[in-house]
Amino acid sequence: MEGRKLQLTGGSTYVVSLPKPWISATGLRAGDTVFLETMADGSLTVLPRPAEKAPPRKKV
Repeated sequence: MEGRKLQLTGGSTYVVSLPKPWISATGLRAGDTVFLETMADGSLTVLPRPAEKAPPRKKV
Protein backbone atom coordinates (compact mmCIF):
# COMPACT_ATOMS: atom_id res chain seq x y z
CA MET A 1 0.00 0.00 0.00
CA GLU A 2 1.26 3.45 -0.90
CA GLY A 3 0.37 6.74 0.79
CA ARG A 4 -0.40 9.91 -1.15
CA LYS A 5 -1.06 13.44 0.19
CA LEU A 6 -4.12 15.46 -0.71
CA GLN A 7 -3.56 18.88 -2.25
CA LEU A 8 -6.14 21.65 -2.13
CA THR A 9 -6.48 23.50 -5.43
CA GLY A 10 -8.71 26.48 -6.07
CA GLY A 11 -10.15 26.44 -2.55
CA SER A 12 -12.85 23.83 -3.22
CA THR A 13 -11.20 20.91 -5.03
CA TYR A 14 -8.81 18.29 -3.71
CA VAL A 15 -6.27 16.52 -5.91
CA VAL A 16 -4.34 13.30 -5.32
CA SER A 17 -1.65 11.99 -7.68
CA LEU A 18 -1.75 8.44 -9.04
CA PRO A 19 1.31 6.18 -9.30
CA LYS A 20 2.96 6.26 -12.72
CA PRO A 21 3.34 2.43 -12.92
CA TRP A 22 -0.45 2.04 -12.47
CA ILE A 23 -1.12 4.69 -15.13
CA SER A 24 1.24 2.95 -17.56
CA ALA A 25 -0.17 -0.52 -16.82
CA THR A 26 -3.74 0.64 -17.49
CA GLY A 27 -2.85 2.49 -20.69
CA LEU A 28 -4.05 5.85 -19.37
CA ARG A 29 -2.60 9.15 -20.56
CA ALA A 30 -2.72 12.75 -19.38
CA GLY A 31 -6.21 14.15 -19.97
CA ASP A 32 -7.97 10.76 -19.75
CA THR A 33 -10.87 10.32 -17.33
CA VAL A 34 -10.74 7.90 -14.41
CA PHE A 35 -13.84 6.75 -12.56
CA LEU A 36 -14.42 6.70 -8.81
CA GLU A 37 -16.73 4.24 -7.13
CA THR A 38 -17.78 4.87 -3.52
CA MET A 39 -17.90 1.65 -1.54
CA ALA A 40 -20.28 0.85 1.34
CA ASP A 41 -17.48 1.32 3.89
CA GLY A 42 -16.73 4.86 2.61
CA SER A 43 -13.61 3.92 0.66
CA LEU A 44 -13.09 4.80 -3.00
CA THR A 45 -12.10 2.56 -5.86
CA VAL A 46 -10.29 4.20 -8.81
CA LEU A 47 -11.12 2.56 -12.13
CA PRO A 48 -9.44 3.20 -15.49
CA ARG A 49 -12.76 2.58 -17.27
CA PRO A 50 -16.39 2.77 -16.13
CA ALA A 51 -17.49 -0.29 -14.20
CA GLU A 52 -19.97 -2.42 -16.04
CA LYS A 53 -23.08 -3.04 -14.01
CA ALA A 54 -24.24 -6.62 -13.82
CA PRO A 55 -27.65 -7.09 -15.41
CA PRO A 56 -30.46 -7.13 -12.85
CA ARG A 57 -31.41 -10.57 -11.59
CA LYS A 58 -34.93 -11.91 -11.87
CA LYS A 59 -36.54 -14.15 -9.29
CA VAL A 60 -38.14 -17.19 -10.82
